Amino acid sequence: MSTPTATSCTIECDTLGKLYRFYPNPRTRFLDAIFRRSHYQAFWALKQITFSVARGESLGIIGQNGAGKSTLLKILSGVLFPTEGRVQIAGKVTSILELGAGFHPEFTGRENIYTYGMLIGYSRDQIRERMDEIIAFADIGPFIDRPVKIYSSGMFVRLAFSCATGFDPDVLVIDEVLAVGDQSFQRKCLDRIMGYRQSGKTIVFCSHNMYQLREVCDRAIWIHGGKMAGYGDPRLVTEDYIDHQMSKSPAESPSTGHEAKLTEGCLGVLTKVEVCDRQGNPSAEFQTGDPMVVKIWTRFSPTVSWPAVGLGIKRAGELQCYSITTQIDQVPMIPLGDDQYYTELTFTNLELLSGHYFISVATGDGQGMMAFDIWKDFYPFTVIHKTREMGVCRLDHQWKTK
Repeated sequence: MSTPTATSCTIECDTLGKLYRFYPNPRTRFLDAIFRRSHYQAFWALKQITFSVARGESLGIIGQNGAGKSTLLKILSGVLFPTEGRVQIAGKVTSILELGAGFHPEFTGRENIYTYGMLIGYSRDQIRERMDEIIAFADIGPFIDRPVKIYSSGMFVRLAFSCATGFDPDVLVIDEVLAVGDQSFQRKCLDRIMGYRQSGKTIVFCSHNMYQLREVCDRAIWIHGGKMAGYGDPRLVTEDYIDHQMSKSPAESPSTGHEAKLTEGCLGVLTKVEVCDRQGNPSAEFQTGDPMVVKIWTRFSPTVSWPAVGLGIKRAGELQCYSITTQIDQVPMIPLGDDQYYTELTFTNLELLSGHYFISVATGDGQGMMAFDIWKDFYPFTVIHKTREMGVCRLDHQWKTK
């Protein structure tokens, strides 16, 4: 990997590939090294990966486990070198790839901050200038002066993220480790990520949370089997990825244990959802043009300053028809008391054509950055239309002939 000097911070990958060689035993490996034989099983973790990221852009990386995402992040971070292709990065790179990576288990959190800073080229005085801010952001209390070997996974994430972002990197590479932290800390991290984005930093963000990725990233890459299966607008790429995943697994059922979710730290839970006709009666069958009323009951933690709910409609066959949130429409939710909320969404004219559809509902925050509780494809319904129009929706139209 080369690191050129440039005024704009960019990442460029050209036909990148990473090959791993698997040998049946150490003897075969030794003979191959001596006699230049090729008695190994070749596995291409990455193949023909080409993309670029301009200064100030955020790139999302998605894909199922084992697709090659972590290998790509390690190459971008300089931990691994590609087998083929070219990687160029301009600027200082910091990364969070694994819990506690680079931390010495016997050192305290404070000592590991010094070690981390010196490893990326800072002097003791420069580290000391940033120390208080890094410790404050990590917010692990007296554990900062205790050995990190006794830290929980959440404490590792707090300290690792605080170190990685506390030294003002040009390029920030983040793996899925944010999923380990509690939701309030995730919110704090996402705020800092957005601040870096606004200040012109480059971010590479790997996550299984499609909601976060769509809001944070300007573009996304879907890696499947070590190759690029999608590249471009994050909403389109994530929809293609979700459709692919859903085609392999049945629809999820909503959880009834909302009290347990709140106890476990979920900041907003769905407690009840009803889909009703024009008379207010639960219904699973509608005519095109009928009104549809979706009633949503939720509970949110008092720490959520602007709670939000969202709804999506998908046609059987995984075609996303429509989605909307109270955050998009800037509709404030008013509490009923005891942290409970009621929201009603009315489609005055359901302009869907004949077919089978599914409704998904979710809770989230008012910034559109986090989804707390998701009931995916939990409510099936059918639309019947008596005309011969074809497609998904009915569009207002007029014919004119001469």
